[in-house]
Amino acid sequence: MKDKQNKTVYFPHVIPGNVLDGEVKTFNSINKGMKSLSDFGIDRNKFLGGNSAKMIGLMKEYGFYAIPHFESNKIVGFYIHDPDMLTERGRKVLEDLYPDYTIEYDKRQKDIHTPITQDVKKKTAELLEKAKERGIKTNLIGNATVEELDGLIQAFDSGKGLKAVQEPVEREVIKEIKIEHKATPVRTKGK
Repeated sequence: MKDKQNKTVYFPHVIPGNVLDGEVKTFNSINKGMKSLSDFGIDRNKFLGGNSAKMIGLMKEYGFYAIPHFESNKIVGFYIHDPDMLTERGRKVLEDLYPDYTIEYDKRQKDIHTPITQDVKKKTAELLEKAKERGIKTNLIGNATVEELDGLIQAFDSGKGLKAVQEPVEREVIKEIKIEHKATPVRTKGK
């Protein structure tokens, strides 16, 4: 990622285009295997505008992943997931691409599997108990953060916030569904 205001590049980072180190890279530039975007926790529909890549392939001489388009295999960009994988050549290419930027070689992406500390669990349990004492249904706020729970309780205690009312939703039961087709089958020759 690139922060234009602070002139900083940090990781994970995407370099758009197919030119790297002064040459056009092709699918044959991938020389260390392919991985699915989901292996990196990336939603394909939100990566590079969606619907462009399914897999990425490692170029071992740089430590970059090339991003081939899923239909044409034309390289549409390069992905640097982990700065520790960068080779000396990869670092030089990156520094040449961003001469006016500071490159922070640490990974900023949050690990989704980071365990919650005991302090956070204890504080969350306390706040959920306070919310329950105030008549707030905890099944609706069980996944809230400590800050969100604390703000909710403060708003409830102030008495100035709007009162949230939880009412059951009435649903109409549909007993029969009728589907009408207006398309006519087309016969092809020989069938």
